[in-house]
Amino acid sequence: MDPTAPNSGDANGGAAADATAPSNTTVTLPPLTLRDVPLLPSAAAAATDPIPNPISRHPYFHPPATFYISPGDVSLRHAFFDLASASPFPLVAYRRAGPRAGVAVDPARARAAVVTCGGLCPGLNTVLRELVVGLRELYGVRDVFGVAAGYRGFYGPDADHVRLDPAAVDDWHKKGGTVLKTTRGGFDLNKIVDGIVARGSFGFQTAVEIAQQAIDAAHVEAVSAVNGIGLVKLMGRSTGHIALHATLSSRDVDCCLIPEVDFYLEGKGGLFEFLYERIKQKGHAVVVVAEGAVK
Repeated sequence: MDPTAPNSGDANGGAAADATAPSNTTVTLPPLTLRDVPLLPSAAAAATDPIPNPISRHPYFHPPATFYISPGDVSLRHAFFDLASASPFPLVAYRRAGPRAGVAVDPARARAAVVTCGGLCPGLNTVLRELVVGLRELYGVRDVFGVAAGYRGFYGPDADHVRLDPAAVDDWHKKGGTVLKTTRGGFDLNKIVDGIVARGSFGFQTAVEIAQQAIDAAHVEAVSAVNGIGLVKLMGRSTGHIALHATLSSRDVDCCLIPEVDFYLEGKGGLFEFLYERIKQKGHAVVVVAEGAVK
């Protein structure tokens, strides 16, 4: 009997009541090999009393309970399996990246370094910018350095280490290549992924691209006015995918409101207080709203 074949009878051994009803099958998977990040398990084990994630205390960003990654969450290397194979392919898993509810290192004492290595790919400067801004403004890490010229910059002169902050990387997302420069080689690291093929629905990328043009226009208007606010409403109904991706691609948006994340207007930590502080700091603000976010 094939262990992967669905049960054709009901719980009492009788005939199936409905041939069109979905059936549940219990399958035993082969052993799973977890390829862990070097030094990460030991660092986590050394932190006997993890520090609450600073994001949970952020005055404006209020993450839901499902925002943080569980320590047991993993990502499988292969998404497809042949359950009927006589010799199943060994399953390999990697620890899932993402924010944890507790951090092992006190952000006040942490020092971070960012580096670009190997060949160029689109979006490197955007990634660098968001790493610096996220470490500084979400986690409170004050010492962030950019390592120039790839891995060899780690053992180069001190001039190869540049202190970075949000002001220093403010316009990096508008530049091509990598501001930190890169070299090939210099460190024995296996190459895992060279390219990623993204699957999406037809027209989505075009909608995001056109939405960015509207955001760029709103940004120009907001910057040109005293205490200007640029407001862009994008289609999406009950989902904020277009608004979110257009915001991430633009990098000029201060606040993105989508139906999936609740928000409030007045009071401590509300939208009005955030806009007041942002305008007081920058002199302008750009807000993107998915059409279903205000219903």
